[in-house]
Formats: sequence, C-alpha cells, structure tokens
Amino acid sequence: MLALGGSAFEELIKEKINYQGVLSLRFNFRTISPQLKDLSYVDKIEIIGSVYHKTSLDIVPSVLFEMPQLELLRIDDTHLAHLPSEIARLPQLNNLRLANNRLKDLPESLGQLSKLQILSLFNNRIAQLPESLGQLTELRELWLFANQLQELPASIGDLSQLERLHLSSNQLQALPPELGKLSNLKELSLSGNPIRHFPESLSCLQSLRFLDVRRNSYLDHRQRFWLQKQLPNCSIQF
Repeated sequence: MLALGGSAFEELIKEKINYQGVLSLRFNFRTISPQLKDLSYVDKIEIIGSVYHKTSLDIVPSVLFEMPQLELLRIDDTHLAHLPSEIARLPQLNNLRLANNRLKDLPESLGQLSKLQILSLFNNRIAQLPESLGQLTELRELWLFANQLQELPASIGDLSQLERLHLSSNQLQALPPELGKLSNLKELSLSGNPIRHFPESLSCLQSLRFLDVRRNSYLDHRQRFWLQKQLPNCSIQF
C-alpha cells in the first residue's frame, strides 16, 4: 500500500485524473489508498491491469464502497474473481465495467443499482445471471459476450430501456420468450451460441436494426427465412 498523507496524496491523485475527470489507476494497484474515500470530487474511477504486467486484484477494494458519489467504476484486466453485495452501496453508478476478469457469478444486490445505464461484463466466466437483473430499468447497454451463460432469466424482459444486448460466444441453447418485450432494443448479438429455436416473440422487436446469429450450426433455412420475414427492417448476419 502506498502511504501518502494530506496534500501529497491528493496531488498524486490529481496527476492521475484525465481530461474527462476519470481517476485512472493502471498497472500498479499499490496506489489504491484508504484515503481515496476522502476525495469527494472523484466520481469516476478506472482500475486497469494489463496482460504485459503481473497485476492482480481478486476483490474490489473496500474503500470504493465508501464512495457513494461514484458514477463510473471500471475494473478491467485485473483477474477480479468476486463482486460483493456491497456494490449496492454505490447508488449513483450509471456505468459499471468489469470486463476481462474471472467473475463466475453476480450478487442479487446488483439489481439495486437503479441508475445503471451501461453494464459491461464481457470475457468473464459467468454461468448465470441474477433474477434481480430485471430491476435495472434504466439499463441501455448490456455486454455479456464471451462468458459461460447457459440460460437467461425471464426478468431480462423487464429491461425496458435496453438498446444493445451482446451475448455472443456463450452456451445459450434457448432464449426466453420475455426477450420480445424489449421494445427499444436496436442491437442483438447471439453469434457463437448453440441456439436450437428462436421464440416467436422475437417478431415483437420492431426497433431491432442489427441481429447477429452467425456460428450457429442449428440455424437451418427455415429459421433463417422466419427471422427475415418477422424482422424486415433488421440487418441480419447469418
């Protein structure tokens, strides 16, 4: 732990704040000090590792949960293995990015982040999503490609503001009919999933403009024709 006090610590932090007002801590996590919570003007934090540096951060630093003003939290490429239920102590979060880590599951308390608009969790090991996901009614973008998902919760249909849903390279064999309730959905990526059947409710996605269903050996000519007929205004990649 880097031990700096008073103005010395604050000056170090200010040097790491970029032009967008984001506190960016890259490669060296020793700079995450308990004093961070005293910087009330910091509302965006990035903690980013690198495949070229031996950096590891298995758990979210507890000091971050003492910063309720946070609007953006990004922890990428750090080997993060667990997201604690305390994430709900960040009620102002509208952008949560935890990509390229080792997460296997998500806490039910995630659904309490009522202001969340972007949730990026791609390239983890997530096998199941919490039912509380549907409580994120302000969510616009959900990035879940390259995980181990075998099914989606029915509550995903409650994400009424969702515009982008990326689920490529998972293990999905079916889609819940509730997916058809996503009336604002514009992009849906499903490539690399062994989906055997598409629910009829997909025809309700009249705002959809892009659909990716490539790399699916179960997709036959009949299903292709049906998708094209039901989604005439959508660009479909087979």
